[in-house]
Amino acid sequence: FKSKKELRELEDETVESQLSLQETCRNIHEIEATIKHLINMEENLKVTIHEQEKEIESLKNIEIDIESEMNEQKLAFAMKRKECELIIEQLIREVKIATQENSKLIDSRKKIKKKLKE
Repeated sequence: FKSKKELRELEDETVESQLSLQETCRNIHEIEATIKHLINMEENLKVTIHEQEKEIESLKNIEIDIESEMNEQKLAFAMKRKECELIIEQLIREVKIATQENSKLIDSRKKIKKKLKE
């Protein structure tokens, strides 16, 4: 058998080894907890990213709707403008005709007054 001194040294080494093993186990548990936390954070980030992607898609659809509405309004405005231009052109023609008729009436009145004076 070994001497008491050697036995004591073996016991000390065993205790140190057990303490080191316990420390290693604690470290492993901390690392496992950290990994679980990181995995949870990753899952949360995936959910957040997915929600943001859906929000971006929704905003893109709103943008498309707004552009479509703006184009419809531009077209409606252009049509109304053209309609107004045509009405103005028609009114100008009617005013010219009325002016010509008025001039004829004035001329006729002058002729009638002349004839009446004669």
